[in-house]
Amino acid sequence: MALAERGFGELAARLQAAPSNAKGQLAPAGMAYVAFARDNPGLYRLMFGEGFKGAFSAHDRIRALRSDAYEVIKTGLSRRLPTEEIGTAALFLWSLTHGLALLMIDGQFDPGADPEALVAAVLRLSGKGLPTSAERTDPA
Repeated sequence: MALAERGFGELAARLQAAPSNAKGQLAPAGMAYVAFARDNPGLYRLMFGEGFKGAFSAHDRIRALRSDAYEVIKTGLSRRLPTEEIGTAALFLWSLTHGLALLMIDGQFDPGADPEALVAAVLRLSGKGLPTSAERTDPA
């Protein structure tokens, strides 16, 4: 439990230290999240209870530290979105970065020579949303 606590404390610190601007840009926090997982793959898996199904979800201190990390994402969103959209948007971004981090640390795809650029591109696309068929210029 102590390792998971330390991991969430470090993750929250990295998210808070990520540079941002007045527009509340979230890509730096997302990049910090994925970088933490890539730097600490075993710890990252432990923090989310891999191999300890349900053990950490009942641990108050870990829940509080995980919440601290999540609040950093919500704070960034509060500068960009109406209050009623923040919860859903935060879940979307947490899911996106968590999934991307796991795919990368599990070697499920080749991130190329510049993994940070790939993470930035994915996060940039998430901010734009996927184009609808009417918005696409190329026939698909």
